[in-house]
Amino acid sequence: MLYTGRGRSPYPRGDIEAVRSLDPQRADDLVSYVKGVAEEVFSLFPLDWGERNNVEPERVMQLIESAVAERHPELTAEACAALAWMWSYSSWK
Repeated sequence: MLYTGRGRSPYPRGDIEAVRSLDPQRADDLVSYVKGVAEEVFSLFPLDWGERNNVEPERVMQLIESAVAERHPELTAEACAALAWMWSYSSWK
């Protein structure tokens, strides 16, 4: 949630410093994890995925949330939704 900025910013931020502030002793590991999950979303669902597959952006967001929840059960539903929100902001033309 902190990385995306959802709930704190009108647009996704990729806020590394917010992630680092969670646990300064494990900051590098947390940053690596968060970046990896975000990159995974964009790898599984490239920005043109919905267009290529004739799927509306809202539905793609639902699919992203489900995929992230399945692949990362340690994440909350809010975190999965925040990652889908980050993707959706990037995908609008």
